[in-house]
Amino acid sequence: MKNICAALLLAFINSALCGVSLVYNLRISETTRRQLLTQKPEHPSIASAVLVDQFYERKDSIRQFDTGLMAVYVYLLKSAYIKLQAAVGHVEQDISLVRLKLTRNQTDDVLLMAGYGFAPTKKTHVTISSVLGIPTHADTGFEGVEFGTGHVGVGFQADSAWFYTDSSSLMAAFRYVYFVPRHVNIPAVPGNFTFCLGNLVDLMFSHLTNIGRHKIEFGYNPTFDIHAKLVPPIASLNVPNGFMRSSFYANYIFMFKAREHISALGLGFSYGFDHRPKIVGYKNIFTVWGVWGLNF
Repeated sequence: MKNICAALLLAFINSALCGVSLVYNLRISETTRRQLLTQKPEHPSIASAVLVDQFYERKDSIRQFDTGLMAVYVYLLKSAYIKLQAAVGHVEQDISLVRLKLTRNQTDDVLLMAGYGFAPTKKTHVTISSVLGIPTHADTGFEGVEFGTGHVGVGFQADSAWFYTDSSSLMAAFRYVYFVPRHVNIPAVPGNFTFCLGNLVDLMFSHLTNIGRHKIEFGYNPTFDIHAKLVPPIASLNVPNGFMRSSFYANYIFMFKAREHISALGLGFSYGFDHRPKIVGYKNIFTVWGVWGLNF
């Protein structure tokens, strides 16, 4: 019984560490801005709706499913932009060890970004952005499932694109987010705990090709969470201090006119896995998303 409780607690801690968030998913959120690098918008506003379905399988056989809807709004200035992202979702976790199923409907964090773009040469484009994540609820990851992080996030992002032909480009992105530590309650464990979610570091390398109204993108997105910790630590329990994840993705976008406005439909897929933690990390992560966007 003691071993089962420890395993269950470790599962909850890992859920808090690797919780589901759509607004912080760089592969998905960046697809709403790709058209800005290759086609000049006719109007200053871009709105997108993104439907996402994900399946996670952990190395300890715990399975998790989530479905979410994310809304994105981008306002364009001459050389700058402002971006707002928000999402709501349903999370379900199946812990076969104790025959326990946990579900939750919850809002994601609200993510605000503001950036400035410039072109060092005729074939390159660079954007520097600030990032602010605002939690919409407490950190509930220690209760088993969570949508969003539950922590304030502050950071920056740098994007670059090199157009080596008129229709193709190589792109790269770097993002760093620091999450502010927060008090958490751990069920059945007495004491006052502070959870440090750590520092999120994302890299993304991709290739984008334009064929008329069609856009095809594929890439690689390594993600790191470092310096995560629980204070004070729980004796005899080896809490993971972060994760390292690899994700590979492909994305297709079709551009068309909708009542004289540029619009887009997109479909994306990614597969990922955790290099660490070794025992409770994810061995399979499948994600499918569909996007509809409108420039107005």
